[in-house]
Amino acid sequence: MGLPRDATNIRGIGQPLQEAGMSTINSKSIVGNKHKSASDFWERVEIGKSDECWEWEHSRTTAGYGNLQFNGKVRYAHRLAYEFSKGPIPDGLIIDHLCRNRACVNPAHLEAVTLLENIKRGESNCGRDYRLNHPYCSEGHLFTQENTIELKSGGRLCRICNKKTSHDRYWSKRDEINRLRRKKARDARKQRQRFGK
Repeated sequence: MGLPRDATNIRGIGQPLQEAGMSTINSKSIVGNKHKSASDFWERVEIGKSDECWEWEHSRTTAGYGNLQFNGKVRYAHRLAYEFSKGPIPDGLIIDHLCRNRACVNPAHLEAVTLLENIKRGESNCGRDYRLNHPYCSEGHLFTQENTIELKSGGRLCRICNKKTSHDRYWSKRDEINRLRRKKARDARKQRQRFGK
């Protein structure tokens, strides 16, 4: 199975794990006692476009999560996909499927979050109850129909907070760009003065 162009930026595909910066992960024993690499892992995945779910094609748990033997332990496929593509999972965080598809191992659909955040986003009764019983965002804005952005993952964003974050991000980048432009202009003036042009 060939890899689409979208998949070539995943660490471990088409290059040794050491070059991909994955020295913290032992590449031995993905299945049984055979020595395998990250590229062997990705061969077991139906890789599509970057915005599509990439299904784990082999064994799954009864709950629908892909699983395999890695380094002598049974591991979840989505956790290995995250580690191969983004590095080690930070302590205290778990991997959330943004697409809600438990068999998906597309790194673009995986995010490291706290257990509470994962429960809030989920489709379980706990997740639905949390969203129903928390009508305000973390900044205290009421979630109304006009002020709520519904996410495909089942979560929601406060439109006011999202607008403020976008505004702050724009201005912080704009200041950096202007600083670089001023520096470039100063350097050009110095260059002209030095060579008398």
